Amino acid sequence: GVSKIFKFKNRNNTKNLIKILYVSKIDLYKNQIKILEAINLLKNKFNVKLSLVGSYDLKNKNLLLDKINKLKIVDQVKILGKIKYKDLPDLYNSHDLKLYASKSETFGMTMLEAMKCGLPVLATDNQISREILSNAGFFCKDSILDINNSIENIIIKKNNIRKKVLEGKKISEKYNWKITSKNTFRFIEDIGSKN
Repeated sequence: GVSKIFKFKNRNNTKNLIKILYVSKIDLYKNQIKILEAINLLKNKFNVKLSLVGSYDLKNKNLLLDKINKLKIVDQVKILGKIKYKDLPDLYNSHDLKLYASKSETFGMTMLEAMKCGLPVLATDNQISREILSNAGFFCKDSILDINNSIENIIIKKNNIRKKVLEGKKISEKYNWKITSKNTFRFIEDIGSKN
């Protein structure tokens, strides 16, 4: 279920700045390096800022810092690290696009949280992102160029965003703790009655 602390916010980004958010543990399989490369390609066309949120070990943080410095995107990227759960809604609501670039996951809770806040979500095309986002998501291949092109298309075209955001809101509302707990207890009762 998605917590009630996440509230839908209508967005009408008329400013020149595009704020992109990636909430995930910082690790190689989460593809933050590819995201940095894509931001580097975008920086000359758009005023983009990337916020990376999530826990990390020193080795992975240093890999990211080295890449940020090498690409000269220090002004475009902030590594915020781990933040308090209660602060996540404000973070989602201060951004324009949520990325989900992990190579493998068991579940994508951050996609649901972002959709509940009204953020469009761009995810690498895999089974879990397709299952969760369905028609509400934007999808890209697991490559720097495709991530870049997909972000660029979202920024330029904008025409499909509202429809996907509203679809995402509907999807996120299905993930409700009350419904989940009822279904869990019903499942346990069904198993018990079969013995």
